[in-house]
Amino acid sequence: MLFVLPDETTDSYLRTTIRKEYGVEISSVPYFAILAYNEDGDQKTIRWNSVYCLTTVTSVMLFHYGIMIYCGVFMYRRTVLNLGKISNSYERLQKQFFYVLLYQTAAPTLFFHFPVFIVLFAPFFDFKFNFNSSFVVYGFSAYPLVDSLIVLNVVTEYKFAYRRFLTELLD
Repeated sequence: MLFVLPDETTDSYLRTTIRKEYGVEISSVPYFAILAYNEDGDQKTIRWNSVYCLTTVTSVMLFHYGIMIYCGVFMYRRTVLNLGKISNSYERLQKQFFYVLLYQTAAPTLFFHFPVFIVLFAPFFDFKFNFNSSFVVYGFSAYPLVDSLIVLNVVTEYKFAYRRFLTELLD
């Protein structure tokens, strides 16, 4: 966050848009901005503080995914080794929980990480458009529902219990 603290360059770049869209003065609200380039006349120079910020965010995310992949492979191998020692119904349940974990790993990627990376990296491609980044907030807000629906739709016992609950509720 320290890399992208507001300065006069980001204030002057965003002042008109923030005043027009939200009706507030940019210096009166807290924010951080990924501003890809400094405009020095006809010259554009990269704002290295924004590059450092994106490098840090990307490194943290890659570390996070590395841990998830390592733990997923470890859990899968351990589960496969023990499958011969358990009953068929328990084996089926363990496989369903494994698929739930896979889907619960993919869901935040689709709902949070990809939209955030689009918002963060878009300035470096020098796009000349203004867009509302609130779709990131919508994805963040929808995720708890999606997470619950994953469990309810993948684990058979939960799916049947949920259907029974709905039919009793509607009757």
